[in-house]
Amino acid sequence: MIIIDGMNLAAVDLNLLVAFEALLVERNVSRAAKRIGLAQPSMSSALARLRLLFADELFVRTPREMRPTPRALALAGPVCQALQQIRTSLKKPEIFDPAATERRFMIGGSDNADFSLAPAMAHVLKAAPKIAIEILSLEKDSAVAMLDDGVLDLAVGCFDAQPKRFASAALYRDRYVCVRDRRLQPQRNRLTLEDFARARHLHVALDTAGSIDETLAAHGYRREIAVSVPNFAGVPYALEGSDLVAVVGERIGRRFAELSWIAIDDLPMPQEPWVVSALWRRHSQDDEALAWLCARLVEICERL
Repeated sequence: MIIIDGMNLAAVDLNLLVAFEALLVERNVSRAAKRIGLAQPSMSSALARLRLLFADELFVRTPREMRPTPRALALAGPVCQALQQIRTSLKKPEIFDPAATERRFMIGGSDNADFSLAPAMAHVLKAAPKIAIEILSLEKDSAVAMLDDGVLDLAVGCFDAQPKRFASAALYRDRYVCVRDRRLQPQRNRLTLEDFARARHLHVALDTAGSIDETLAAHGYRREIAVSVPNFAGVPYALEGSDLVAVVGERIGRRFAELSWIAIDDLPMPQEPWVVSALWRRHSQDDEALAWLCARLVEICERL
């Protein structure tokens, strides 16, 4: 906008600026015409129109070359930069190559979702070894704002109805299970509601298992919270050597059960499984890298 000095942009032919750039480089009408595929008379006509447009000679003929005037030199930087920005914007996007891309992805996940999703990262990195992934802690209510603000490329969690400007893909279904130290609590065929209610519980601060407490209350029970921890990472170590039990998602529970002292029990009450989904802005649909990541996560989560 600076280079036109307030004149009506609708009156400016972009081809004239391309001709101006060629003249700056070649300092010769014939060579400038050849550079951009014009006939010499057409380039001469373009120069005449440029002089009229900017009310300046722009290029003065000398024995050796067409020398730019001070006005042309002042226009040179802004015009060339503007043309380069236009070329960059219009350039056909390169075909996305997972093996070569160095893209950095920002993914937000609730504590439950990001803990169970973490094993998928190794599989993603095998296919795209040069990418970087940063997983940020996410509260469900903040997902929309963080996506809108561009803080996140992708949000992972349990989402209710989202605005139409977002797209989503289901990654996996999960349900709650109970975990405990198998060495301090005898093996049992089935955890009863009474056993579960009478146990001393390890509570995760971010736990959203409110429906379980509602079911207990309907039968006249309530959980006794003996210990509370801020997230799921410390659960198996807080259970070690104690008589506590903890409620976690099944995917997390099965990871914990890889430790020799952790046992898993089904909960003694009916429960509806929940769906963990990926959420992203619809206007990112043309982002091949993000589309690849979403498809890869769906594929991996189905297998894990």
